[in-house]
Amino acid sequence: MVPLITAPDGNCFYNAVKVLMPKFEASPAELLVRANVELVVKLKDYQQTYPHCTDFIDPFRQYQRTEMIYDKKDSTLWEILALCNILQCSIRSVYPKINEDTDEAGMSYLLNKTF
Repeated sequence: MVPLITAPDGNCFYNAVKVLMPKFEASPAELLVRANVELVVKLKDYQQTYPHCTDFIDPFRQYQRTEMIYDKKDSTLWEILALCNILQCSIRSVYPKINEDTDEAGMSYLLNKTF
């Protein structure tokens, strides 16, 4: 692994995509909009493909209304899943199990994987 620097403007996930894929011509803001559209159009497909994920992330409609439409905020698994399809690539989520007591929900098992 090689550490990379992204713009610290609250869009770290989308900025990281731009750093890793510099020839991809979409801006971080455009990637966010594309992810939002992707999820709206194919929400049922995502819910059927990843039923184990919908239990521990906000219901999509609530998440979309309260968080995803705003720029400069944390990204969630919904956006990782959408960008995998948009970019036609796998995305590796690193979520190590650091403390057994704080991982009761098994988040490291669910999130420390390639989507």
